[in-house]
Amino acid sequence: MDNVVNNFEVCNAISSLLKEFESRGFKLEDQDLRDYHFKEMYFKMSGNLNLIENFSPSGVKRIKNKFICECHWSTIEIVDYH
Repeated sequence: MDNVVNNFEVCNAISSLLKEFESRGFKLEDQDLRDYHFKEMYFKMSGNLNLIENFSPSGVKRIKNKFICECHWSTIEIVDYH
């Protein structure tokens, strides 16, 4: 997992979360820089949502299958394949 999207560095909260999800078998499907000004990024991952049912990391707000960082509003969306 690269820590840069369109020449912008991914924040620590999202970077750590991406690594955690990859270690649990989730696959990165898409990534994009949604807002250059705020450095807001979007990541789409696929995996078994049951593996992270009660997972709520620090610095990130969880809304159903989306994890949104509190610093730049970057989002990781999980698509359940199970």
